[in-house]
Amino acid sequence: MPSPAVPPAQGDSTAAPAATREGAREAERLLAVVEHRYAATFPADHRGDVRGGVARTLELGEALRKVPLTNAADPFTTCGSAAGRGAP
Repeated sequence: MPSPAVPPAQGDSTAAPAATREGAREAERLLAVVEHRYAATFPADHRGDVRGGVARTLELGEALRKVPLTNAADPFTTCGSAAGRGAP
């Protein structure tokens, strides 16, 4: 089985990574969407874990947006290198 493109978050997932105020607000809005969609099966004690995952995903998106790309660039190789990972 191939390894995931993004490694799982390390450490305490209940503490959201450092983010801007707008990033924190966006994470809360996305968390509200998850809670609404999965209200019947979403345990309240998992809220911190999901918030941490949402915040991490937003941070990874921000990091990817900072990598300059042209239409000719292979996104995996370029973004993987920028994130400290190379092509397989």
